[in-house]
Amino acid sequence: MSSSSSSSSLLYINVLLLVLIHSSIQQENPKDATTNARNRLHKVQGLIEEYQQNFTTSENNLNQSINRLIDKHPSEEKKLTQYKVCETRLLTIEFIVRSLRDVKIFERLIRRNYPKHSEKVIQKLNKLMVKAVNDLNPSVSKEKIKICDEPENIDLHDLTIVDKLLLKYLNDKNYFQLNKLKEMCLLELIEVLKNSAKKRSVK
Repeated sequence: MSSSSSSSSLLYINVLLLVLIHSSIQQENPKDATTNARNRLHKVQGLIEEYQQNFTTSENNLNQSINRLIDKHPSEEKKLTQYKVCETRLLTIEFIVRSLRDVKIFERLIRRNYPKHSEKVIQKLNKLMVKAVNDLNPSVSKEKIKICDEPENIDLHDLTIVDKLLLKYLNDKNYFQLNKLKEMCLLELIEVLKNSAKKRSVK
């Protein structure tokens, strides 16, 4: 066999393999997909438990730090509370933007791995993202280029500690909420896959 003929045969085999692989992905066996989705759900639920513990701890640490500063500077309680509220609002906007990006990545994963059973879940995710963007837009314009007023009599080092603890708390809370959203979507997806598998078995 000539080298050109051999190369052509090899190319044909490679193309055929790609077609078969693509075909198997598109067929998406509901039972296999359900097992896959359950494995993803198990990992997500582990993260939910982890981040719930984390954000509960970080919230306690934040409140303890603020209470110590209030005990030390009673006259600054109002300003310190206002500062915390302001910083929380600004950081929350950043975390919403980050969450939208993470949800979009999750949506692509669901669409790619469960192409025939993900439509309902994708629709729900899209609705949630549209709502988040609509809620975000007024906040962004309102808080644009805003800097929170720092309490004057509190040491910068102490305030920096509060900032770090607040950031840690909001980060943990954000990932907890993100994984709760993933859990909800995966539970719904699993139900769709189970129903599809039942219909297949009846046939």
